[in-house]
Amino acid sequence: MFVSGSTSKLSAEDIPRELRGRSYPLRLYPLTFVEFLRFRGVKLDLRYIDFSDERLSELLHYLREYIEFGGMPEIVRVEGKHRKMVLAHEYLKTIINRDICDQFDIDNKPALEDLIKLLINSKEFSISKAYNVLKSIGHRVGKETVGKYVGYAEKVFFVEQVTILSRTIKDQLMYPRKIYVADNIFITSIALNYDFGRLLENMVYMELRRRTYSDPAISIHYWKSRNKGEVDFVVIKGLKPIALIQVAWSLEDENVKKREVNSLIKACREFGLNRGVIITYREEGKIRVNGRIIEIIPAWKWLLGLTGPTLGKPTEKQRTDRQTQR
Repeated sequence: MFVSGSTSKLSAEDIPRELRGRSYPLRLYPLTFVEFLRFRGVKLDLRYIDFSDERLSELLHYLREYIEFGGMPEIVRVEGKHRKMVLAHEYLKTIINRDICDQFDIDNKPALEDLIKLLINSKEFSISKAYNVLKSIGHRVGKETVGKYVGYAEKVFFVEQVTILSRTIKDQLMYPRKIYVADNIFITSIALNYDFGRLLENMVYMELRRRTYSDPAISIHYWKSRNKGEVDFVVIKGLKPIALIQVAWSLEDENVKKREVNSLIKACREFGLNRGVIITYREEGKIRVNGRIIEIIPAWKWLLGLTGPTLGKPTEKQRTDRQTQR
């Protein structure tokens, strides 16, 4: 067994030649919501949660904390927002200095630092736009270097890029990519502007990656229609779409609700699916449109594995966790 951190060059790409084809990599993500509750010493009897406003309110309180401050174990244990923020800044310094600069011999650290901040503050990203921003604030850096720096941030598991779903490689390369950060605490502590909708979307993506990581046939993309309809996540297995997922903090605004539902219906038609999912903070329900079902799922139920698309093959630990929660 080889255990390596993000600062180690013994990554999945660099396993010794003798082990290639004979290794089984396991990636460790921040805490799941179940693990977060365990770390916080929370014991909730979910059998009665739907019938008790007090119990549901308590669970939503912890869910909001999880969404805002993420699931990095040491930060979960630290009390107080200020201390969590300070620790997150120290983590970011370590990622930049040790994980990236030392490992990849970066000679333009100021440009890297500003690029990392740009990634954290961006929902969509393109090399050209990032290059123009860095150039406009005085950095002497080329597009190729910008691309390498983003690649390094991915290699140390700090960010992930999601491409548009398209039948052409040209579109995947040319369209902006969505950026998701390893843990929500970095958005909360570093981003200049963010809202809980973005935090929820980032958390949902990382949970999707956690659940599908062990299946190399599964990939995650976003989708846009010609008239600007958009679906946050299209989960592909092989060449076949298997799940359409929207993320919205709230659907109380009828315009927001209509936009999210219409985008899912268009995507269902496009991919021949009969069902789409909207994950919200706490709302729940079903909407039927022309024989298709849009399921509205509260995030806590999905995170605890009580409803919604599971995706991927659950591990023995996940099966045990679900039985325990039920």
